[in-house]
Amino acid sequence: MGASTLRMDISSPTMAHNDENIAPLQAAIRLIEQEQPAEALAVLRDSGAAQVDDLATRNTIGRALLALGQAEDALTTFTRAHALAPADPGPAINIGLCLDQLDRPADALAHYEAVCARWPGICAGHRLRATALSRLGRPAEALALLQKTLAEWPQDLDVLVDRGNLQMWLGQFIAALSSYTQAVAMAPHDATVRYNRGTALQALDRHADAVQAFDEALQLAPGQIITLINRANSLRRLTRHPEAIADYEQVLRVAPDNAMALANLGKALGEIGQHQPALAYLERAVRANPNQPEIRWMLACTTIPSIRMADDDLAAMRAGFATALTAYDAWSASVGDVPAMINVGRPHPFFLAYQEMNNRDLMAQYGAHCARVMARWQESVALSAPSAHRPPGAKLRVGIVSAHVNTHSVWLAIMRGWLMQADPARVGYHIFYLGAGDDPQTGLAARLAERFEAGVRGLTDWVRLIQDADLDV
Repeated sequence: MGASTLRMDISSPTMAHNDENIAPLQAAIRLIEQEQPAEALAVLRDSGAAQVDDLATRNTIGRALLALGQAEDALTTFTRAHALAPADPGPAINIGLCLDQLDRPADALAHYEAVCARWPGICAGHRLRATALSRLGRPAEALALLQKTLAEWPQDLDVLVDRGNLQMWLGQFIAALSSYTQAVAMAPHDATVRYNRGTALQALDRHADAVQAFDEALQLAPGQIITLINRANSLRRLTRHPEAIADYEQVLRVAPDNAMALANLGKALGEIGQHQPALAYLERAVRANPNQPEIRWMLACTTIPSIRMADDDLAAMRAGFATALTAYDAWSASVGDVPAMINVGRPHPFFLAYQEMNNRDLMAQYGAHCARVMARWQESVALSAPSAHRPPGAKLRVGIVSAHVNTHSVWLAIMRGWLMQADPARVGYHIFYLGAGDDPQTGLAARLAERFEAGVRGLTDWVRLIQDADLDV
């Protein structure tokens, strides 16, 4: 959920400018809106306009400083602008953006709450308050606030896109697609909203539709790197590997160190059996961005080939995976483990299962890594470990956590049989459904389970809910 600074129109009656300062101020505002903040500051400095101490100048300088990542200086500047015009909401809102960039989300939330109380009719205040709630791990409250804000300002594109972004983050992909589709109707010439719609279609595994959405975005913004990478990702899922590889290579011609293009090109080559080139590109990706946990883990997983030749040295490949996993585990520990949380269970070493050997030791090594990473996360959010204390003879309380409690093989082939054949006097199933889809099989699960939980929650809230269920398994 992004946000941009609030500008102040230089014709505002709260300002007093000499004529010679108006032109450089107008030029600086244009440069900021063209994403040239350093040039904007140079114009103000060289013209002497930067010395003018009024609302418009302080606010414009603050916007440029914030765009340059100089949040402390921007905060000082916006605070001065607010002191000059305490009745104007622009600098007040921009102060909150500085607090957010300084990674002070609790302070930003308190500030936006004060802004909303002072100026309840300013849409941006409510939207940014939702952003702060989201950053504090309170996504359900953030989403409810965005829904309320949209009810009052139904034509606000930024709020609509923020709602879609938050729905994506929560895994509510169908709802996100609806938000982005509305945004496209509202702003048909905006490449970003068409790109966002493509990401929602991609998340729903509607890759042909996603490619079309990305094509539409590229017509409006040709050569956009993130769009090309995501179009290639969907082309790869459609097994259109030559087209996907061409997109990744197009990105690398203009951005040869783009880590995600390098990594995904490696993944694509691995999928078509070019194992050694795949590893080479992934190693380049790690060098280009050594702090990206997804790329490091992709490299580790790719040591297991998706297509194995008959004369491949299987023992050497398995030893290579064990070595890569050890290296990844050591890197994870060196950065405090929590960044590696994003990779737990996604993707897992799937192709080990196609090797007719005992995988227990390798999977135990992987499992130990996952357990340690999540224990470190648990510690970081102050969650205590559950303790088993089931009295003899008590009914067994079994929890199932899944995103596939619907018409899906995980439910149809595995979970449904457990629930339908269970003796309710001996076993009670508690289902925690993380998915967004709802069909007759979801309803059946809800009827069969002793407890059924679904809805919008963040990771911490889900974990607390599961712990409070006092489960045995």
